[in-house]
Formats: sequence, C-alpha cells, structure tokens
Amino acid sequence: MWRLVGYEWKRILGSRMTRLVLLGCVLFLAFCVYSQIQQIQAWDENGKPLNGLEAARHLRDVRKEENLTQSRIQEIMEEYLEYTEGERTGSGEESLEFLSEQLYTSYYLQNQELLQLLSGTYQLFGEDVSTKESFQQNLYRDFYQVRRENVANWLTNAEGRGEVMPLEREYWLSKDQKVGVYRYGYYEGWRKVLDASGWALVIMMAISVGIAPIFAGECQSKFDSILLCMKHGRGRLIRAKLFAAFLYTSAVYWGILLGVWAVYLGILGTEGGGLPIQIYYQSRPVSFDLTMNQAAVLTAFLGYLANLAMMGIVLEMSSIMKHTYGVIVCAFLGMIIPSFLFPNMGGYLWQHVLALIPAKITDFSFQSYLAYSAGGKVWTLPTMLVMVDLIGAAAMGSFAYVRFRRHQVNR
Repeated sequence: MWRLVGYEWKRILGSRMTRLVLLGCVLFLAFCVYSQIQQIQAWDENGKPLNGLEAARHLRDVRKEENLTQSRIQEIMEEYLEYTEGERTGSGEESLEFLSEQLYTSYYLQNQELLQLLSGTYQLFGEDVSTKESFQQNLYRDFYQVRRENVANWLTNAEGRGEVMPLEREYWLSKDQKVGVYRYGYYEGWRKVLDASGWALVIMMAISVGIAPIFAGECQSKFDSILLCMKHGRGRLIRAKLFAAFLYTSAVYWGILLGVWAVYLGILGTEGGGLPIQIYYQSRPVSFDLTMNQAAVLTAFLGYLANLAMMGIVLEMSSIMKHTYGVIVCAFLGMIIPSFLFPNMGGYLWQHVLALIPAKITDFSFQSYLAYSAGGKVWTLPTMLVMVDLIGAAAMGSFAYVRFRRHQVNR
C-alpha cells in the first residue's frame, strides 16, 4: 500500500505543470510577504515617517505591553483632550484630529491605533464621529460596559433584521461576558500572520492543479482500462491515489503557510501572541475570547480544512471528467465565482450557506456574529466549518472512490 502511495506521490510531483504552479505560488507569496513587511508604517517622536523593518523596530520599542484598565483608558482620553484644548497644542483642523501639526505627527500618529481602538469601541456600529467628539461624549463612561452595551444593541438590531435568531443572540451575549480587560502592546508579527490567512485561496488553487489529474489523467491517457484490470486496480490503487492527494494537500498547505509564519515571526518577532484578538479589530467589538496566537492557529486550521474540502470536490470532478484541464477550469471557477457573492445579496439562509463554501474561507473574520442553531443548541461559524469541511472532504473522497471504481472504460 505504501509503495503505491509513494508511486502516486512521485507522479503528482513529477508533473511539470504542478512544479511550475507550486513555484509560481511560492514566488507570489514571497513577494506578498516582502510587500507586507515594507508597508509597515510608524512615526517617531519627531514626526518622521518610518517604513518596513525600521518601523517595526520602532513599534517594538515604544509599544510596551500594558493592561487597558478603566483608569488607564480615562488617562489616555484625558491626555488627548487636554492636547486638543491647549492653546499651543490644539487646533480647529479636523484633518489633524484637532491637534497642532507638531502634536499630530509626534503624538497622534504614534498612538493612532490605540486611540482609534478606544474611540471605535465607544461608538455605535456604523457611527462615524471624530476621536475628539467620541472622547468628549464618553470621558467618564465605563469602557467595557459601553462595549457590552454596543454588542447587545447590534445583536438586537440584527435580530430585528432577521440575521440572528433569539437563541443565537442569547448565546453571543453569554459568550461576550467572558471577554475581559484588554491588554495592549506590540504584536506586528502576529498581525501579519493573521493577515496572511486570506492567502489560503492561493494555496487552494495550487493544490487543485496538482491533484486534478489523479483520476482524469488516467482517463485522458487511456490508462484507466489497464489500471482497473490490475489485481489491486479497483481497491488499493484507488485508495493510494486518494491518500497521496491528502498527503500532497497537507504538505503543500502546511509547508507554505508555516514558511510564511516563520518569516513573519522570525523577522517581526513573536511578541504579542498572548494579547487578546479584540485589539486586532478596531471597527467592531469581538466576542471570541481568544489570544492572538490562538486565533492564528484556529484560522490556519480552518484554512486547512477548507483546502481538504476543496480537495474532495476536485477529486470528485476528476473521477467524473475525462480531461485534466476541464477539472482545473471547473475548480478555478468554483473558487473565483464565490468571491462575487456577498452576504447582503440574500437573507438568513443565504448568509449561512454562503459562509460554508470552501472558497469563502478568505472572508472569515472573528468580527462575525454568524451562528447556527437547531434543537436548542448553537454552533459558531468555526465549529460549523470544522464539521462541514471534514464531512464534505470525506464524502467527496468516498464518492470519487466509488465513481472511478465503477466508471465505464472508453474503448
């Protein structure tokens, strides 16, 4: 059995097209990694703009980890408001956040992310007010109480729109209570790791090209008639093909993804892995009680399962179609078309089905309050993705096995 798996593995990697696509995928992602690092921006205490690794080093020096207690949050807000109201430190220019030009570059830009995190959390979903106005309105309000109230208000409105069921609303309110005091600091390496989760689709395309010929290639070369007449042609050999496809999918996905992780964390540092996922998002509170590294591992695992599900679909198409290129074209369409489908194009059912399509893994966000309920139980989107992708991969692989085993050989 293992000799057959090894033989099929060599056949997959022996394809010139597969090797070229893998090389192209690696080079493209290497360019993306380089570009992402170069796009890191920061400003020093003199207002000088910094980019790339220089910016990352500066952020690591100035962003010391601290707990955002209510007293610390109020201190930050009072400091900012004091600057905006000072004769020499303030201004009437909204484009400068009501600060003098010197303070805007030396103070605001250095602390922009933290100030926007606080200001955005105090605002209602969809509300757009300046940082100064937000701080003035909420100076003495409890940050975490306001945060919980905003989550409750959004869930109530979502329930009214038919996007969330009553049971799901109660589930999220209960889950949100577990979110504690924020801890803030430097986390640029983990930020880039989380940003890279959207690249699962690029890896998915490369994997699809490699496994598309598994069955279709046999039919295209007319070798299927010989293969199915062999002693183990209808059993072990087909299972070996399926297992080789699984190994290839796993090796390519984890090899590329962990390589990206190693570059980001090796260059930008591993600091901030224990910070809460809430500080990664600034536009809307997150009710998942996860740290940065936990969120990164979860998104990587979900991306892997999406690739396994797509692998099953490609294998099923390969067992039905007679030409490799036809399988590749259909697989690419199955990955590209969903990118033009949006949740607001339909109602509750549409949104919940759309989120489970393997190619839509690129849209996954911990900001989502999408949940699935039945029989008094509630499952979050990550839980449903695990179940659906595993079942889908196993089912499609089984269908491919049966289909190729029983297919009619062309004379």
